[in-house]
Amino acid sequence: MGEGTAPNQPAIGITRKPYNPMPLQKTLRVPGDKSISHRTLMLGSLSPDKTEFKGLLNSEDVASTQACLQALGATCEITHRHEHGLDGWIQGPKNFPTTETALNVGNSGTTIRLLTGLIAGKNSPAILSGDESLNKRPMGRVITPLKLMNAHITGADSDKLPPVRIHQSSSPLTGIHYEMPIASAQVKSCLLLAGLFAQGDTKITEPLPSRDHTERMFTHLGIPVQRTGNNIQLTGAENTEFTLPASTWHVPGDFSSAAFWIALALLTPDCTLTIENVGINPLRTGLMNALQRVGANIQLSNPRTACGEPVGDLIVSTSTLKGNLLITPQEVPTLIDEIPILAFICLFLDGALTVTGAEELQKKESNRILDVAGELQKLGVTIDTKPDGFVMSGNPNFYPATPTSALETHHDHRTALSLLVLDFVLSQRKPAHTTLPINGKHWAAVSYPHFEQQLANLPITQSGIV
Repeated sequence: MGEGTAPNQPAIGITRKPYNPMPLQKTLRVPGDKSISHRTLMLGSLSPDKTEFKGLLNSEDVASTQACLQALGATCEITHRHEHGLDGWIQGPKNFPTTETALNVGNSGTTIRLLTGLIAGKNSPAILSGDESLNKRPMGRVITPLKLMNAHITGADSDKLPPVRIHQSSSPLTGIHYEMPIASAQVKSCLLLAGLFAQGDTKITEPLPSRDHTERMFTHLGIPVQRTGNNIQLTGAENTEFTLPASTWHVPGDFSSAAFWIALALLTPDCTLTIENVGINPLRTGLMNALQRVGANIQLSNPRTACGEPVGDLIVSTSTLKGNLLITPQEVPTLIDEIPILAFICLFLDGALTVTGAEELQKKESNRILDVAGELQKLGVTIDTKPDGFVMSGNPNFYPATPTSALETHHDHRTALSLLVLDFVLSQRKPAHTTLPINGKHWAAVSYPHFEQQLANLPITQSGIV
């Protein structure tokens, strides 16, 4: 999707169910985890047999990964589509192409960064690019270490940006010890995927632990990857034709998608939501931990493990949020994608929210520091931004000023989802609420195609507490 290009999802004609004076109680599921969905397809492309998947996220970003892998010779079939995702299988080719393949990754930063490592490891020539927004995303962070592994790879603007061109080499990659300057699951995963095929050991040192889905999935497949403290080590196969066994992946619900229902349940009067089958990887649940510090009623039920990932059901109820909340640099990797919705939740906090160490937010689908702050300011919120975060004060009885102009999503799915949640919450807290003017609501479909419809199906339970 390019700048100004909408996902192919309807965003109009939705009417909420009528007023219901009863408390809002509902059990629901969220779409499959986006990070795990990308990796499921990529690892499946390395098996000569069919890798089955259940609950794969049905989104534009994951579709970009699927299309790129099919261009590289993989076969993929979707056998069943349902509200929560896709079931089907993927089978890798015997070899990746030996002639240059042009790959369009759309708007997906995960696709371009992880595939760059995978393709470099397979020693297959390719050129990877995306839409206008994606082609502004930093790629030097993966190009630099891959060059140290002897990959023949170049990027635009002195190797800083896409398009990325991978040239065929006469020998496999060489393992290295790379100390990452920032904690990034995408960079780490890129190097681990490349390291599968490298000569010798690939060792990565993180400044802080980042999402470990790749390591967990490797372990589930029997690939020996070791972690000691902040060090991850993998011994390569020294063979570009290395393959993986077939497997079946059960993709859990995405905690980042569940975060929007957590926000809604906490802030809506007389509300309890049960969110089933959510991935509760401890490196992903920083939002839950932070909110519990200020009084959020979030309970875990039915914990279990599926394909190496911890999974459970979340029971979230209306809560009074009180106290000052500080998000430290050490916490940021565990909730980096949830900081926008955290800011909207803390509009109703009886205290202040301070976020530090989150400079990576400037380099997401939008500049999530300045853009989220700008939309909150339109609603009359005072927020002090810094290069690595922001400071804002909440109000338990918050109700926005009339926006000075229409609210914008900035082509960012997380901002779109956050604004939709805020609008719903306000409609429940004040009977006379006028719907917020939001431009670009359809961008929510990038990661959560059916969210707006699910939201519309909730009954109106206005209590008039504001």
